[in-house]
Amino acid sequence: MKTKYLMNINEEYLVRLMINQLERKGEIRTVLKGESMRPAINSKDKVTIRKVDIKSIVVGDIIAYKRNDVRNITIHRVVNICDNYRIILKTKGDNNNNEDPYIVDESSFIGIVLRDPII
Repeated sequence: MKTKYLMNINEEYLVRLMINQLERKGEIRTVLKGESMRPAINSKDKVTIRKVDIKSIVVGDIIAYKRNDVRNITIHRVVNICDNYRIILKTKGDNNNNEDPYIVDESSFIGIVLRDPII
């Protein structure tokens, strides 16, 4: 009788794995899930997340960040930047009516997002 091995990989583990890979390689490619960035990026589009310094981000850039729950990576557009004693980014999905309720600082910022060309 063969033993079957099942591996339960939760979302938090995958997010940590992706961030670790980004730290090691400088960029990762993934497939977007969700409709909040339509029409710029659609669900199932391939994107590259590239590690950059948060200071290089400008309004209009699409970024990836993690929320406090660490279960998801959110990909949204920067709509406002506050730079008093630390850089804080405000984001919004292109297809959403309101800004995100989260602030993005250096601890939650992952990188800039580039849509891979359609081949």
